[in-house]
Amino acid sequence: MIKIRLSDIDFELSCKTYPKKVEENKLLTKSLREEGQLSPIILYHYDHNGKYIIIAGISRYISAKILGWKELDAVFGSESDTIKMDLKC
Repeated sequence: MIKIRLSDIDFELSCKTYPKKVEENKLLTKSLREEGQLSPIILYHYDHNGKYIIIAGISRYISAKILGWKELDAVFGSESDTIKMDLKC
């Protein structure tokens, strides 16, 4: 597991549609603020712009941005993981 700067993540490529309800994200934001990050986001390195795309953890990313965090714990997945996750990107 590594620390990844939020600025190194391409949000637009990670998920063009965000299906979570605002209320659900408020609960996650509260949890991150009070308990910290309990599980890492999963990233894939996308060579087009040198940034990473999120395979899993888009809600944690958004909550971290809301809280003003600069980094999140992350692990790396593979290109096949992006297909398995059925991203709408």
